[in-house]
This record gives sequence, structure tokens and C-alpha cells, in this order.
Amino acid sequence: MGQGPYRDSPEFVESIPFTETREYVQAILRNAAVYKQLYGTP
Repeated sequence: MGQGPYRDSPEFVESIPFTETREYVQAILRNAAVYKQLYGTP
């Protein structure tokens, strides 16, 4: 994200040109949010 003019993670993710990679990153971010909600921040 530090390599471009992105304001937030969703904007960065949408700029990924490869569908499979973009969907993978979206799944990782979604799962991270679920884990954070369940277990809190370490």
C-alpha cells in the first residue's frame, strides 16, 4: 500500500489487476477482521 496513492485497504485491493489475487486478498482481510472480532488484538 505504501507504493501508491491509496487512502485505505479496500481502495488498494480493488487496484489489484488479477481477479484471483484480488479475491484472495479480500478473503484474508475478511478473515483477519473476523479473528480480531473473536479474539481481540494480541
